[in-house]
Amino acid sequence: MDNEHGNRMRILQLFFAFAVAWPVPGWCDGSILHKIPAEQMEEGCDLEFRALPDGEPAIGQSNHSVNLRWMCESQIPRVIDNYEIEGSSPDIVTVFYRRRQDVIVLVKWSTNSWASDLQGDYYKIYVYRYTQKNPSKPFMPQLDIMRKLGEGWGSMIGKKQVHYPYKDAASIRSALDKLGY
Repeated sequence: MDNEHGNRMRILQLFFAFAVAWPVPGWCDGSILHKIPAEQMEEGCDLEFRALPDGEPAIGQSNHSVNLRWMCESQIPRVIDNYEIEGSSPDIVTVFYRRRQDVIVLVKWSTNSWASDLQGDYYKIYVYRYTQKNPSKPFMPQLDIMRKLGEGWGSMIGKKQVHYPYKDAASIRSALDKLGY
């Protein structure tokens, strides 16, 4: 009886060792794409962009959404925002801090649709204000400034070139300065 109990214990130990060491689909929460120190906002904190695999990727392509997380040594991780698949996976073009309290993120989705005669990129700027008032949600989207900056295409639509003016940190900073933000 003791030998049988010992064998069961060894099997259970092996099972748990395997389960802990081997990644199981659905148990992991994505892989880190970018990790940006946020010491100027709070000591021991980082912004992390994580790729979250799509359940049904296109043939020959693994699409993923991206989520932005606030990671601090002494706190549980908090999701700030999610950037979903919009025809293609979102790409994080640039991230920067402004006035030690704002995070600006430029996200791009590439499009190549011969059926709709559209080739190019779709851009959207996200602005978040860091507030320590609500520990469960330390960042608030700044919808007013996001609306003023807008979003749009930098592409060819048919035979017409469409230009989105904010494709890098310098152009976004300049626009924010002009808006007095």
